[in-house]
Amino acid sequence: FSSHTGDGVLDVDTVTVSGFGGAQYPAVITSVWGEYWPNIYTPGVVSIDGDQPAEIFPIGPKEADENELISFIVNTISTNPVTLYTSTLPDRATFDDIGDGTGLFDWTPHFLQSGIHEITFYADDGVVIDNEIVEFTINDIPCCLGIRGNIDGDPLDIIDVEDLVYFVEFSFGIPPGPAPMCPEEADIAPPPSLGGPDGVIDIADIVYMVEFQFGIPAGPPPDICP
Repeated sequence: FSSHTGDGVLDVDTVTVSGFGGAQYPAVITSVWGEYWPNIYTPGVVSIDGDQPAEIFPIGPKEADENELISFIVNTISTNPVTLYTSTLPDRATFDDIGDGTGLFDWTPHFLQSGIHEITFYADDGVVIDNEIVEFTINDIPCCLGIRGNIDGDPLDIIDVEDLVYFVEFSFGIPPGPAPMCPEEADIAPPPSLGGPDGVIDIADIVYMVEFQFGIPAGPPPDICP
């Protein structure tokens, strides 16, 4: 800034301001130097006449278990209106641009989504596009309960014809039905006496379910969950 000695002079200076993430932008600072303490700067009126480009406040990495909700607000700073969006989201994840420079992210990863996922968040003010790549670590946890076969995710762990229909639609539907949320529940063949289950979800598992539910005599029940 310019230097004045207790003279109450209105001072105008052009400076470069550092924003979040190290971005640089010009600004004009208007201030009043103190009239009572020589050589000491005391703000009177301070204004910034410059554009603050769109910037995302740091989000940082996230970690959660399968079937655990991840939810947070993305915050930005900008002189101008900002549009927020993301790269392609994983299944069951959503992102909503609230319209006030913030956005809401929600994701409850299912039992097939363990591992590392990267999502890029963008803030666009029409001139500058800022972004942050966020790493999500999803921990694998057991999803199978009781015995195998609860393919439709019945909360009471009931194994019935609805599980069989779910399995058939997933395997042969046009278009295919949704994948089983818990692959361990769908992996039921061959029976333990033959060294199963084999870690593969295929037609052999459907045949096993049919024989277990409708065979005369009924086929053996599915194996106990791991």
